[in-house]
This record gives sequence, structure tokens and C-alpha cells, in this order.
Amino acid sequence: MAASPRKTRSADAARIAALEAEVARLSQANADLRAALAAKAAAPRPEAQPPAQDADGFYRRLRAVRQALGTSGGALKIQAVKTSCRDIPPAQIDTWLIQLQHDERIVLYSYTSPAEMAPGEERYATVVAGQPRHIIFSKTA
Repeated sequence: MAASPRKTRSADAARIAALEAEVARLSQANADLRAALAAKAAAPRPEAQPPAQDADGFYRRLRAVRQALGTSGGALKIQAVKTSCRDIPPAQIDTWLIQLQHDERIVLYSYTSPAEMAPGEERYATVVAGQPRHIIFSKTA
């Protein structure tokens, strides 16, 4: 038994209306995305940081990374530091982090549970006394 032409036209009209609504929604989402990208492109770029030559210079970089990430205090992930400071070899970052901890300017912590760690974060750890450290807490702002 075939559907009546009237029901078919009504169903087709409903599908067309749904598709038009979806096209309108996607067009608005596209416009919103373009506006967000334009705003991001127009935003001032952070000043390039001078290369760190020693632990003191690196400490200034840590503060700049903290500011760029919008964290005024508390914990800072070593992963965030190493990805933000790609111009510094990871082994050098580790050396300076250990030096800054020795100088009592920072404290390096481990996660209390592996579940707290983001996937892949383990590879960014700084090893101190055979134990991986993942978090930096700055003692002097």
C-alpha cells in the first residue's frame, strides 16, 4: 500500500525544514568560529622571552610561563613548562629545576596517584633522587 501523495509531501516538507534548520545552525556556528579565530589572530602576541642562560634566567621564564597560562600561584605542571620552553633542551630544564629546588626557590612534587596524571605526562617528568616529579610549586612568587 503506497503512502498518499499528501503524506509524502508533508514528510518531505518536514525533512526539508529540518535540513534548512541544520544548515542555518551550521552557518551560525561557522560564523562564530570565524569571529573567534579573527579575535585570536588580532590578540597581542606575548613577547618573545630571551633565552635562559642560567637557573635565574630560567626562573624568570617559569614566571612568564605561569603568567601566560594564567596561573598566578600554586602548582605548575612540568609538562606545561617543557612544552612552553621548546627552545631549551629538556635535560637543561631538568638541571635548572633541580638547581632551583636546591636553592629553595621551587619545590618539585610527584602526583599522589597515577590517575591524576594526564596521558603521556610521564615522559615530561624530572627525576630527582630516582623519583619522577611532575609538578612545580614556586616558593617565591
